[in-house]
Amino acid sequence: MSSRTRLAVVTMVLLAVLGTVVLLAFAAHACPSESASQPCPAAAANRGIVLALLALTVGLLVTPFAFLAEVALRRRIVYRGAWGRAARRGALVAATVAALAGLRLGDALSPPVGLFIVTLGGAVEWLAGVTADIFAGQPTDPDLLAELYDLEHDEVVEDLHFYREMARRHGRAVLDLGCGSGRLFPALLQGGATRIVGVDGSAALLRRAESRIASDEELSRAQDTGLIRLVLGDVRLLGSLELNGRFNLAIAAGLLPHLDGPEEALRVLSGARRALTRHGVLILDDVGPAQMPSRDLPLSVDWRRQWQGGEVVRRSELMRREAPEGLRVAFSTIVDAVRPDGTIARLPSSHRLWYPSAEALARVVAEAGMAVEHAYGSHDLDRPQPDSERRIFVVRRADPAAGDRTR
Repeated sequence: MSSRTRLAVVTMVLLAVLGTVVLLAFAAHACPSESASQPCPAAAANRGIVLALLALTVGLLVTPFAFLAEVALRRRIVYRGAWGRAARRGALVAATVAALAGLRLGDALSPPVGLFIVTLGGAVEWLAGVTADIFAGQPTDPDLLAELYDLEHDEVVEDLHFYREMARRHGRAVLDLGCGSGRLFPALLQGGATRIVGVDGSAALLRRAESRIASDEELSRAQDTGLIRLVLGDVRLLGSLELNGRFNLAIAAGLLPHLDGPEEALRVLSGARRALTRHGVLILDDVGPAQMPSRDLPLSVDWRRQWQGGEVVRRSELMRREAPEGLRVAFSTIVDAVRPDGTIARLPSSHRLWYPSAEALARVVAEAGMAVEHAYGSHDLDRPQPDSERRIFVVRRADPAAGDRTR
């Protein structure tokens, strides 16, 4: 658990304890001379205030323990989601206590005091709801996230020569799985690809791909003649997508970490195998051992760029867990896009990443009816090493006779 999370938990518990002390002191001194023969005029109002304060205290106390319970049960954290759910539970309990206070005391109180109880109960619910909103983060903007995705990934150029060469060796028809905004399209065309189909599950990224194609004369001409086609769809369900033919080359660059594990990877690889020609190849390209996270990271700034006259700052938080099938990572980010006029767009996102071990990936490849033909540790075709920056598998169908040639 990060230091910020521990601080939030401790602060809420201390506030609840302080609220309890104040509540008890108020109850003890509110009207000490009250008796059956001499009732205290303010007793009903005092009881209402005590119960309303109790609602706030209970809500503050429930929230951190609901968060800790979720962490213990799930054994993983996506912080804003867990805090949001915990705060909503705290709000529900607080609102329930406030409502019970109103029901218990409403008939006995004068209208002004009853109105005060109802108002304070509503304030309790509102306060807990605001807490939930703070921890849950703001609604995200897919199009702005896609634009910032390009701002980061368009800087990556060291792999373009590799894909240009792979297209020259293998690709007439190329299937780009998880194509994003089409960053690889120019290199594939330069390598001699005569047909490119890009598949991605993000409509915002595919809109960016359309913009990229429209702004590039070569790409635009290729799309006009039917050489480039974009498909919105889930790469785990390739069989249900209209891909229009088979492919000599399929690419899954940076795709595997976004799958949930070996089962989903098997579905993707099996679908890719069916989409390949008899001698087609699939390239699996992901980070190598040197780039895999080696430790948990607290929320901190890990990326900053100039953007449209303003600035983009990304804060990331990472929690890792070793598993038999590889490394599991809970990765959360808050991106602040600061515009020139000083306004800020805050974009939260959370991801569960899977970095398969080499052994687990080899098993999935075999189960999908494919075989590793080459393994590289870089885009310069270096041999894999324990400190390689990349892990690249070039795999073929294990039964090439069962495929069909591209017509």
